Amino acid sequence: HEPPPSPPGETASKATKVLWAPDIVKSYILAMRQQKPLVVYFYSSRTVKGHDGRCKYCTQLEDEVLFSETFAALANEAIYVMVDLADESNKDATRMADSLRLQGVPAVVVLDSQIDQLQEIGRISGYFPLESFLGHFVGLLRSWERVHIANASTSATYRA
Repeated sequence: HEPPPSPPGETASKATKVLWAPDIVKSYILAMRQQKPLVVYFYSSRTVKGHDGRCKYCTQLEDEVLFSETFAALANEAIYVMVDLADESNKDATRMADSLRLQGVPAVVVLDSQIDQLQEIGRISGYFPLESFLGHFVGLLRSWERVHIANASTSATYRA
């Protein structure tokens, strides 16, 4: 199961839920404009060989973490994208997964959106319970802040 996609740029005024956009390119542009990290959640709706149904750990991560009220408190901290790697028509997502050398799903990747590139800050691969996931995820957001500030000051130096 997945929530209906939300257009990039919409924000939850009371941060009641994270709005997961389906379009990586539009979300990348939005993240640059808003100077926020880009968080990409890679999952698969395809049946895994030898198992019935979709990715068990993807469903568990969504139900217990990503769609939880606790995670919703971070709704305004980033631009969020949800990518189904089973959708082979989404070439941008496939290229991104390849360039990130994604080894499997679920995976949540935090990126810094620069005008000429995406820089990986870090990732969480696999399923982790809520508290463990949040501890790591918040750490990645703080790392993004440090990298983003450093990148901004370097860019300002070159422009001078």
